[in-house]
Amino acid sequence: MMVKLTQDLTRGLGPWKDMYHENQATLNALGGQLIFAGTEKDDDSKLTVTVSYTHLTLPTTPYV
Repeated sequence: MMVKLTQDLTRGLGPWKDMYHENQATLNALGGQLIFAGTEKDDDSKLTVTVSYTHLTLPTTPYV
């Protein structure tokens, strides 16, 4: 399954990239893999992310 996410960035791509790296292990544990993340050519505040899930593993405990 492929998931496309869009988000308006108020502080640029840097904080989002940091957040992704902090949570990459959790995403992978849930069966997800980042395929693409980038901003629009003419608007650095518009982020598009594509995530692929080879399988969806639901957590047994809530992530906080």
